[in-house]
Amino acid sequence: MKDESFLDFIEAFEKLSPFELDYFTKIFCTHFNEHGCTQSGNTVPLTAINLKDILIKTMRGAHVEIAERRVKEAQRGLDLTRSRVYMATTPEGAES
Repeated sequence: MKDESFLDFIEAFEKLSPFELDYFTKIFCTHFNEHGCTQSGNTVPLTAINLKDILIKTMRGAHVEIAERRVKEAQRGLDLTRSRVYMATTPEGAES
């Protein structure tokens, strides 16, 4: 099962548009810099554990951003529905 989910991840990753890949890279670089692999001009060796930690934080950040975007889209949809219902149930809207 782990191999199948890994393949699903790779397939999804390769479908990223250049814009999405650029955005993912920016998130990755932010977490990379926060991790402290470059401290005071000295380069700290990047280990598999450090890279794993950085990737996990990057994916978490991406999931949060996606969830926030979905919430905003849902709010816009709710606002539009409220507007339509209001217009359909008020005398001014019913005359149109």
